[in-house]
Amino acid sequence: MKRILILGFLALLIALVLISPVTASNPVKVLLNGLESPVDGLLIEDRTYVPLRWVSEQMGAYVEWKDGQVRISTTDHPIAKDLAADLKVLGAGEYMEVGGIRYRVDKVIFETKNGKDYAAVTWIEEGNVNTEFGALPAFAYEIQGLDRPMKLAEYSVTVNSSFNNKTQRSLTYTFAVPGTLSSVIYFPNGSKDLNARPIAKWRTW
Repeated sequence: MKRILILGFLALLIALVLISPVTASNPVKVLLNGLESPVDGLLIEDRTYVPLRWVSEQMGAYVEWKDGQVRISTTDHPIAKDLAADLKVLGAGEYMEVGGIRYRVDKVIFETKNGKDYAAVTWIEEGNVNTEFGALPAFAYEIQGLDRPMKLAEYSVTVNSSFNNKTQRSLTYTFAVPGTLSSVIYFPNGSKDLNARPIAKWRTW
């Protein structure tokens, strides 16, 4: 369903832009949820083009140029190796403090449903009464045998309402794992930027 909505949105956006060609005095500004694209539309042979990569990635999709084709995916996708190369490696229960917030993996539970393996990773963030925790965090994970981490895209989130208050919050991310999960990597503020720097890596064993 997510893939259909994204493709439908892009088709509508392109159709609307084609009605009004871009000129030097009338550039097309693309806005999504109030955020303006850093790239304007382009006029090539009487056709207007919008920044497909930017729009798609803002909606949680991954855009890849390969073999002369543009591929859009809403599933988990790889991140650059160097993003995780020099991260501090922690065990469950160990803290990493950044910007006055202490982050840790509280527990990792593995289970199998209908022949498919899942991991439930519970994160705890602790601050003080003035802490702004921001958006829900984003993660990548590492599987034994894969050459680089995968950015998590398909998951469910459970909020521990009895634990959460102004100074702390607890979130459990449940997702399918395509192999033996070795670690999880934390991206602050739910960043969808593939080049955003994660803060640390936690072992899951």
